[in-house]
Amino acid sequence: MMKFRVLAVLLVLPLGACAEKPRDAGAASSPAATAIGIAETPLLLASRITLCLATPPLLGPGAIASAAVPFEGAPQEPTGWEMFKKGVADACGPPYVAKPDYDVLH
Repeated sequence: MMKFRVLAVLLVLPLGACAEKPRDAGAASSPAATAIGIAETPLLLASRITLCLATPPLLGPGAIASAAVPFEGAPQEPTGWEMFKKGVADACGPPYVAKPDYDVLH
């Protein structure tokens, strides 16, 4: 039962990364919003790490396949390797600190 809970948490946490991107640091003006940002940062990091570790195995086969059979009919499309590098950069890149974009008191 414990393994199921851990698996459920690991599957649900990356969904937080699908939320809207935070605005600039000036948006979190109240102390409550700052406290929520501090509380959310470990969850953000956990989801970033999970997503960063899962991205290369998911995107790798497509990059290898496109290297073997390149896109000839669509020269304006990026290659599989370029899409792989962008996917890994998006999954493993910033932001690393949660910045809430809402006002808790309103």
